[in-house]
Amino acid sequence: MVNFNMETMRRLGQKLKPSARARKIWWWIFFSLSVLNGLCAITAGYAGIVNPYATAVPAMLALTFPLWIITTVVLFVVEICVSWRMALVPLLTLIICLGPILSNSPVNMVNPKVTDGNRGRTFTLLSFNIAQAYDMRDSVQHGKVEGDGRAPCNPSLTYLIGSGADIVCLQEFPKYINPMSWLRITQEQIDSLNRIYPHHTATWAESIFSKYPLYPIPFNHKEQEYEPYTAAMVDIQGHKTLLVSVHLKSFGLSDEDKAIYENVTEGEGRSSLKAARRALLPKLKTTFREHASQAREIRRLIDSLDIENVIVTGDFNDVPDCYAIRTIAGDDFSNSFNVAGRGPIITFHKNRFYFHIDHTLYRGNMEAIAFRRDDIEYSDHYPIITTFQWRHTALTDREKLPVIDLIGRDSTAGPIGPLPR
Repeated sequence: MVNFNMETMRRLGQKLKPSARARKIWWWIFFSLSVLNGLCAITAGYAGIVNPYATAVPAMLALTFPLWIITTVVLFVVEICVSWRMALVPLLTLIICLGPILSNSPVNMVNPKVTDGNRGRTFTLLSFNIAQAYDMRDSVQHGKVEGDGRAPCNPSLTYLIGSGADIVCLQEFPKYINPMSWLRITQEQIDSLNRIYPHHTATWAESIFSKYPLYPIPFNHKEQEYEPYTAAMVDIQGHKTLLVSVHLKSFGLSDEDKAIYENVTEGEGRSSLKAARRALLPKLKTTFREHASQAREIRRLIDSLDIENVIVTGDFNDVPDCYAIRTIAGDDFSNSFNVAGRGPIITFHKNRFYFHIDHTLYRGNMEAIAFRRDDIEYSDHYPIITTFQWRHTALTDREKLPVIDLIGRDSTAGPIGPLPR
């Protein structure tokens, strides 16, 4: 009986064993999938070298780069169990994409620490898209009153006041601010901000708060139009530094667009994909091209002022190594996340758009020694904080700061003022 069973199983195994022709077909199927996946991963990883005005497809593909890397790793694990020759394709893909992988997930195991010896040469910069100071945890924003179970004060402002940052760059923060009950903004919070950060400048899209003296840089944007950046010259511990707070164009997705995207992420079928293609792709194309124009404008500003120490930070509305970041960074800027960060992060978390779109670039006589993202969910963005250290102590050059002509510009340098009547 045992012999009979063993023989039966052997014959059954021979019947179930795929033929040479079937094995060859499956080999080519996996090989083709690996090549296609590799091409998509490489295109997504290096999309930033392609001008969106030529084609915006790579920029759109760049948003999915982490997914392509995950599928590449899965293919490598599966294929190495089947054929090591086949596994060479995903392995080569990972090698080619090593640069973009490290930009999205750097490996910095040991960073310099702030000690008594270098504390006088370090400063912290916080960048945060504050979403108009709304509390995103609340289902209703407009018309809210106190006593709904939340903290009596605005949580985002409370966070800023207790952050300990030396410089704060805010996007989507009101140029003028009053106590507002429905946002739980109190006069005490406004007074605290003014006391901690006596130097302040703002446009309708960005605000800069500083413990150090600053001199706003005028530009030609018309009042109340969308402004992709605001800039100031800041005297940071005797180092003349150009600080640019950016908020590149948002994708402008409506609630209906976001619902379509959520349907796609839930795998609701071909109709959702068609709807997404019709509704989302044209807006993405327009936005990426606008990013390119805004990035060139920011880079022209930096080059025209010819300042050694420059920091560009804020909401880029795009992922690491995108065309806009490459345009601003050129060959002389570093990314604080790449230098001092660790592992993959997301900085936007609403409507299932999980992307790393907030960045800090810098050049000059400084280096990033620490980077972190704070996990607070008051806004649709997370704040990012970089600690910088000057490479050497500078004599104060406050007297050398250029005189900025503010005639004809409504600067809010100084304490936060009330809303105009």
